[in-house]
Amino acid sequence: MTHGGNAIVNFFDLFVTAHPMFYGHVIWPIIFSSFYLAFSVFYVLIGGTDRDYNNYIYSVIDWKNNLKGAIIFSFLTIAFLSIMHFILTACVTARIYVHKKWFQKNNRSEINQDPAAAAVDNIGFIVNV
Repeated sequence: MTHGGNAIVNFFDLFVTAHPMFYGHVIWPIIFSSFYLAFSVFYVLIGGTDRDYNNYIYSVIDWKNNLKGAIIFSFLTIAFLSIMHFILTACVTARIYVHKKWFQKNNRSEINQDPAAAAVDNIGFIVNV
């Protein structure tokens, strides 16, 4: 349940909430992973150890003994997080499309619908009112 279970719960959460996601927000996973990787380098440089007194936080990012592997893992992590962001954003886009096509049919049946009311309905969907 450490990583996989949390990911599954968050994936399903995207389909039942109105939390917006945007493709341009891919910058946030990139920034977060870059800061974490920079922290792991700093942690090793100041002599930090794990609970078994190893000079790394995770063995795959062992900056002292496996520099090439740590660099490759770092780039793969950033690429993976970016790809997952695009996949999840596409899922949210599909959710919004399905909601508009299937669930908002009845709301648009009025001929003289007030444009302000229509805007409020759409905003309410986005901010989960």
